[in-house]
Amino acid sequence: MYYCSQAVHIPHTPPVSFNNQKVKGSTPGYHEDMIYELDLQVGMIVEALKKSGAYENTLFIFTSDNGGLGFDKGMIKAGHDASNGMEGKKGSIFEGGHRVPFFASWPGKITPNTESNEPIIGHDIVATVAALSNQELDKTKVFDSANLLPYFLGKSDGKAHQYLMHQSAGGPTYAIRDGDFKLIMNLGSKGKTSKEVKSKGVILSKLTPTHLFNLKDNLNEDESKNLLDNPKCKTRVVTMLAKFKELRKTKAATVSY
Repeated sequence: MYYCSQAVHIPHTPPVSFNNQKVKGSTPGYHEDMIYELDLQVGMIVEALKKSGAYENTLFIFTSDNGGLGFDKGMIKAGHDASNGMEGKKGSIFEGGHRVPFFASWPGKITPNTESNEPIIGHDIVATVAALSNQELDKTKVFDSANLLPYFLGKSDGKAHQYLMHQSAGGPTYAIRDGDFKLIMNLGSKGKTSKEVKSKGVILSKLTPTHLFNLKDNLNEDESKNLLDNPKCKTRVVTMLAKFKELRKTKAATVSY
């Protein structure tokens, strides 16, 4: 089952109550009110699965589509940081723009309270569900989805993806991640946004690197730790830029090797 909740997208219009629980005004902000409503919804789904006897045989995945929002004044005043200290909000090329919670629960299969730092992407769920239900994927339509079952079950130490590629509506606009390193690029001159991204797509010859971060040491993407002009990273910048152009010419937006 795929459940796509209306929470917590704008407009933030929490109900007065849900399932006999007060929602509107239960937190410092409307955004958080809707998160609480979502929490109640998930609780009802879990309760229904347990009541039907299906819970013990259910892989439950909870996640979101993109980074946090930052315009709930009530929550900001209360000290809430939707990006958990990372640079950027929804729509940003920085880590705060696309990192989201990802929880997987499967009684008797996934060891409770285990964590993984393996970078994955939302559409990895496609290959995961296909593997779980013994279905063959059509590789002409699903290019780059990784089966996460080995990671859930603690049977894989390898990489789900060799490279991850990001695209953002605002500038800087593109990024590629290789291991711990992330190269951010733009169209046109350094630090400026080109309208060509919307009108003509990606003009590879005009891609200009703007940032290089080592996310292992600089997850918050502190500008003072931008390695782009570091002589020791010159070869890495050239190599990652070339790899991005190479992969961009293929049909896959992200590539798993």
